[in-house]
Amino acid sequence: MVTTMDIIDKSNLHATYHNSYSGFLSPTECDTIRNAIEEDADKLPRGKNTGYTGLTSTYTVYNWLSHPILQSLDIPNRLREYEEFRDWEYLIIQCWCNQLHQGEGLQRHVHGNRFHPMVKTSNFFLNCNIFLGGEYNVTWYKDIGEVENTQGDIHIFSSNLEHEVYTNTGTDIRHSMALDIYPNLTTLNMFNSQRFRIYKRDPAV
Repeated sequence: MVTTMDIIDKSNLHATYHNSYSGFLSPTECDTIRNAIEEDADKLPRGKNTGYTGLTSTYTVYNWLSHPILQSLDIPNRLREYEEFRDWEYLIIQCWCNQLHQGEGLQRHVHGNRFHPMVKTSNFFLNCNIFLGGEYNVTWYKDIGEVENTQGDIHIFSSNLEHEVYTNTGTDIRHSMALDIYPNLTTLNMFNSQRFRIYKRDPAV
């Protein structure tokens, strides 16, 4: 079994890691976020030259953890309940939401290269996908295959793991939330700071 520390170790950086947990968010919480997305999506600026259209393109200019609904759910402290993040002093998080209408999907990609071309091997990070809801619930991961998500599931995986959301064939909008999570502050020297929120572990905990 590949542990998180194995992945962070530079000698094993290219190993693929994937783990999932059910019930990260409740169905009610997921529906609340979905409603917020539908209400606020058109109000957000779109990032330029991202390779994506629609809500996904906002990842370079807006962090959804700044949204009042997400702030009330205290996502960072929930993440620290899992072994992948329990020992990290910092969680440096970029968070965005995806809104896929019928006929839309997310092409195969890895966050380590496509989203962050400046990231070097010393700046390892983990990705999270949270399925918020929608008729089409499948995500494809390299070496794993197709995974059917249940509302509120979270998938935690290494930044070099290819994944894809096939074209939404249903009539219901598919919503999901994605997070890139870095363990160190050097990240902020490379990117626009508005893309990140910093959460330091409470030393009393």
